[in-house]
Amino acid sequence: PGLGDQDAGMVSRLPPRGERGICCHLGIRVTQGRTMFDAEHVDTAPTITVPRGGTIFDAWVRFRNSGRRTWRAAGDWSVELVAETPEDPFNGWFIEGEWISDVSATLVDAETAPGEIGAFSFRARAPNEPGTYRLSLRPRARHGDNVELFGDAPVFLDVIVE
Repeated sequence: PGLGDQDAGMVSRLPPRGERGICCHLGIRVTQGRTMFDAEHVDTAPTITVPRGGTIFDAWVRFRNSGRRTWRAAGDWSVELVAETPEDPFNGWFIEGEWISDVSATLVDAETAPGEIGAFSFRARAPNEPGTYRLSLRPRARHGDNVELFGDAPVFLDVIVE
């Protein structure tokens, strides 16, 4: 059963130390400052030019881990790079058998402690039609079916298809 109205009122009237005690009892760690997962963009591969649509190319993005939790390359709370580009992923970018899913390009290359720089290296397929494209990328933590996007904003990888 959940907290009733009276119980919830009691919790909200507790002094700060009381809230901390309840949270610790429930297994929730209460701290101030940085969030569990956060990222600051460091750099991105320069604009990529490919000779024709459908060309597979190598790319990378690097972020500084500005959160409190180590980024893992596997298992619970692994950190992956997701494409937020609204186009149909099967019209480009996604490579079946290489990407984690139709939106997740790769996991962080190596475990990355807070304050360290983590790299995300991946391959993508250029869209089929000539033009200039912008792939929007953002880190995401995964724990089972739960996911958490983080970082202030997406970063962009520019691709020119000749």
